[in-house]
Amino acid sequence: MPTPRQLADRFQTAYLTARPFEASMDGIPGYDHLVPDASEAGDSAWRSVVDAVLADARALDRTALSGPDAVTLDCVVEYAEQELLELDSAAVEHTVTAMPFSGPAVLLAVLARTVLDDEAAAADYLARLAGSATWIDQHCERLRTGAAA
Repeated sequence: MPTPRQLADRFQTAYLTARPFEASMDGIPGYDHLVPDASEAGDSAWRSVVDAVLADARALDRTALSGPDAVTLDCVVEYAEQELLELDSAAVEHTVTAMPFSGPAVLLAVLARTVLDDEAAAADYLARLAGSATWIDQHCERLRTGAAA
């Protein structure tokens, strides 16, 4: 059975992999080459990860934990539950904004703030650019799904 810290680390790594633009905006290295998967299958895969973390978190005996571990566990549970609510809202299917905090606008904001200070950063940037067309197409498809619903 994982510790609360292991669950938190597992969840954060999965979260940043699923939401790599947030990692880049927060200056967390290792995700700058990635783009999210905005498809329904991508959301389903992310839901599976969140459900698994939440199940492991709920299986822990909270009463046996120290104060900091109990707080960490509570944070993991709360964050995972919020992620499920966000997935359930399917905002990607009915939200279009020019504000650079969601959707394709966030891609442009991240690209504009990227610093290419070495070959690895340049390679990551090019990899992200290469994947961005698919990601934008996924957003378009999700908006079509929302319009049809």
